[in-house]
Amino acid sequence: MKKCKRSIISGVLAVALCMGPVTNVHATTIEEAQEKADQLDEEKEAAEAEKNALTEQLNQIIGEMNVAQEKLAQKQEEIRQAEDDLVKAKVDENTQYQSMKKRIRFMYEVGNTQFIEVLLNSQNMGEFLNNVEYVNQLSEYDRDKLVDFQNICREVEEKEKALQEEYVVLRNLQDALIAKQAEVEQLLEDKNLQIADLEGQIGENAALLEELILQAE
Repeated sequence: MKKCKRSIISGVLAVALCMGPVTNVHATTIEEAQEKADQLDEEKEAAEAEKNALTEQLNQIIGEMNVAQEKLAQKQEEIRQAEDDLVKAKVDENTQYQSMKKRIRFMYEVGNTQFIEVLLNSQNMGEFLNNVEYVNQLSEYDRDKLVDFQNICREVEEKEKALQEEYVVLRNLQDALIAKQAEVEQLLEDKNLQIADLEGQIGENAALLEELILQAE
């Protein structure tokens, strides 16, 4: 279509050149209008390419936002589970601590005489040593269990803290993506306005070119 139009314009220019100085003014104007049309077409093509790139970038940002949102929801669930685990660990720790205190109180306030009787009534040295070891093991078991529960509490607290930090990082990432989305959407809007303006100029220039060609003919 463009080749055909250029052929017509070339023919008109050739006729105009043969018609003398007056028509020559029209020929120059037609040539300028055609150059303007080519320039506007190139600018519109470049603007549309930029618009397509911005649209692709926007789609990518939206995709990243969806992934970030899913990770945030998952991290929230992990934090909630960690908080439940921490509550349970603290309850277990306190329960073990209270049980240990009761046993120690029983051993030293009530049952101390009984343990002494158990030791004194041992039939032989082997039985006596076994009974002593039993008492020691009972106390050591309480201490070990309490230490275990304390370690569990500390581990769960550290896990919850790490999850909270990861959540903050994801939240900051989401905020950055929201800001980037707004920026790209504004650029896209500006590019649409630019394309609309170029289309208007192209239409006006096409009308002018057609009028000049008619005048030259």
